[in-house]
Amino acid sequence: MVDKPQSSAASGGSTNPSDNGAVFDIRENIGFLLARAYRYVASVFGDEFATYGITLAQFIVLMHLEGCKSESQRCLSQITGIDRTTIVGIVDRLELKGLVARNAVAGDRRVHRVVLTEYGLEIKNHLRVAAERVHSRLTIKISPAENEELCRLLARLRE
Repeated sequence: MVDKPQSSAASGGSTNPSDNGAVFDIRENIGFLLARAYRYVASVFGDEFATYGITLAQFIVLMHLEGCKSESQRCLSQITGIDRTTIVGIVDRLELKGLVARNAVAGDRRVHRVVLTEYGLEIKNHLRVAAERVHSRLTIKISPAENEELCRLLARLRE
């Protein structure tokens, strides 16, 4: 017979037998907190970018193209951390919106360079302003030092 944890219902946690009775509280779990934070970020982003019809993933790809003359879809996948199949769909949708174009690479029909179109170049400044509003909304409750520390810690998690 297994004993029922005393505090799990009240705290949202459960007792982990390997922790000598310590209570696991989901509300203090980094994975749970990051997932909740992501949902909030996506919501704020959606509010600010709805006018442009641009998703967070599309924005990420556009910003990686911003400083480049062109990138292959494979390279975009590597630098954004978005899998190659998903990148193809994102680029398809950006192409339909007239923001990017695919150019075949001479000598290798399998490789396509993705480039910003004139319209893509024009809209990037509007997108950058919207991204600054997102940043302001996300960081309004934390100090610049806390923001810097949070960015440092999140980057460290990826290492």
